[in-house]
Amino acid sequence: MTLRRPFSPTPTGPLVTPWMIYGSNSRIITLFGRIHSSINVDIIVADSIPFLAEEIFASLFYLAGESRDPIKMVINNRGGDIDAGLMIVQAIEHVQAMGIDVEILVVGSSMSMASIILASGTRGKRYALDRSIVHLHAESRVIGGQGEDFERAKEYTDRLARQMYLLLAQRTKIPEYHLEQEQIAPRDKTMLENDEGRIKLVKRFLKNETYLSAYEAQAAGIIDAVIPPGDGKIMEIFNAPTEALSEKQEGGRA
Repeated sequence: MTLRRPFSPTPTGPLVTPWMIYGSNSRIITLFGRIHSSINVDIIVADSIPFLAEEIFASLFYLAGESRDPIKMVINNRGGDIDAGLMIVQAIEHVQAMGIDVEILVVGSSMSMASIILASGTRGKRYALDRSIVHLHAESRVIGGQGEDFERAKEYTDRLARQMYLLLAQRTKIPEYHLEQEQIAPRDKTMLENDEGRIKLVKRFLKNETYLSAYEAQAAGIIDAVIPPGDGKIMEIFNAPTEALSEKQEGGRA
């Protein structure tokens, strides 16, 4: 009797994924899976490393150190921890302060905290494919402890949530979109003139689970453009700049 191996003796499938090639040539960072940091993960294994916020943080600054060309982030993500997401947001903000654009593209779903990161991309350069879904909701919190400990924990979570709401108030048109959708009285439109008023409107908009189509997300100012089939923008995002490819080829010949 001959036993057959249940696996092939030769490798199958890609040893180098297309995303690794895109990351090298096109300055693309992927935000797939869920958003966590090392403090939120009990056991770190090789498969989880690419999804850790610290790795995204480091990738942004590594690419910023290479050149001032735009950095691109591709999102298909179900969200995750607020603190981990804000770590990525502040890295994006620091890179933008260096004069480097961070272009963001949603290719499937951008949910919960991923949509906060999406909104933090460079204005005019936040995109979604036409069948994409953008999801937002109010913060979820579980607070333990008693007395003073409880109050301190609540103060901490309130501080994190405020950062999230303030970003949406300042970097999107959610307040305007909410007023339009709800046909709210003109007198309430004075709330658009300051951060506190805009935050209140964002909170109203997010009181329930909110699922937006790509076109609704564009109307709400979370993204700037929808990329339908046949739009050449998709290849512009995924193709490496001509100069970068030429430099790599010349380096290889040397």
